[in-house]
Amino acid sequence: MTADGRSDPTSVEQPVDPEADGDTGWLNFVHSRAGTRIDRREARRERRVVLAVLLVVMAVIAGVLVWRPWTGRSVADTGAAALGADRVAMLLAVSDSKGAIATAVLEQDRRDGGSGAVVAVPSTLNLSVEGFGTLSVHDAEAGAGPSLTQDALGSLLGVPFVGTWDMSFDNFAGLVDRLGGITVGGVAASDAKVLLAHPGDTNVVRDVAAGFAGAFPSGFSATRTLLGSLGVLDGPGLPVPRVAAVLSGLSREAPAGHLRTATLPLDTSGHNLDPAGAQPIITGFLGGAPGQGRTDTTPRIAVSLGSGAGLAEGDARADVLGAGYQYVAGPAAAANAVNAVVVRTGTADALKLGAAIAALFNLPTSVVRVGADVPLGADVSVTLAKQP
Repeated sequence: MTADGRSDPTSVEQPVDPEADGDTGWLNFVHSRAGTRIDRREARRERRVVLAVLLVVMAVIAGVLVWRPWTGRSVADTGAAALGADRVAMLLAVSDSKGAIATAVLEQDRRDGGSGAVVAVPSTLNLSVEGFGTLSVHDAEAGAGPSLTQDALGSLLGVPFVGTWDMSFDNFAGLVDRLGGITVGGVAASDAKVLLAHPGDTNVVRDVAAGFAGAFPSGFSATRTLLGSLGVLDGPGLPVPRVAAVLSGLSREAPAGHLRTATLPLDTSGHNLDPAGAQPIITGFLGGAPGQGRTDTTPRIAVSLGSGAGLAEGDARADVLGAGYQYVAGPAAAANAVNAVVVRTGTADALKLGAAIAALFNLPTSVVRVGADVPLGADVSVTLAKQP
């Protein structure tokens, strides 16, 4: 229709189809619901993806915090920092007024997952103690003191000790009682008197030392706190945290089967290490290198006397010391032994040193040779089987 009210012939009115309009609304409604379902599915999927990503990120962050690769160590309560080194060896010495009752090496090694060692030291073992000559471990503890005894034993074994936890028997017994007793030889709640009941028995010393270490908590913090409550104080080279790190480490290793225990064997003299038996313990258990790491490079001369030597032990000692060497009491010469001078393989100027020692005892240079069959703790072995 035009503006004046007349019909516009060019316009065509379209008929209204009610059914068609209803179909369109229904389709729109169906499409709307389908779209909503799709949108919801997409939203749920996105939320699941986001949640999974968040879980992965949180797991990575937690793993890094636990691992802490920038520190180079675990955050577990092992006291690794207090230990001070990958491998630490200390001496445990229990003494009375006469000398050492029990001496043992306690070593903690944190490498390769961790391991420990407890090695008993015989009280009759001879040591070359600076300023005192040859003393047994028992006598060195009372006569020379724990520091010089530690140095002498460390030199003999080639093991660098960080310090000595030196206690009187009464103090040690008090600690054992406050720990509620220790397990010795499978017997729980044993006290320290077992040492007095078996004097000189290195197997008992070994078991007591292992039981003592095993009585402490396996956690470093708990052991450090316990030592403080027991009144343990810092010592030379052995601050309480380091002692706690060693003890808690040994306490962890035993149940895991990573604690090795042994006694240092002696030869037939009862005063010198048996090379064949002691060498695997020293090098394998303790990582020692006999003869290495000594600050005093003066040659150590071990003298073994036979019944036909015609020379007293005191005279042999005087000759060695007078010539400027260190004297080591060697095992008694075998009945079929012959005069000999053996210089340890690897010793500097071995043949020259051997010739000088031979001349000291009026022996010909023909008896001098270089070899490995020298007593541990000596550089030269002299056998005087008969008068030259």
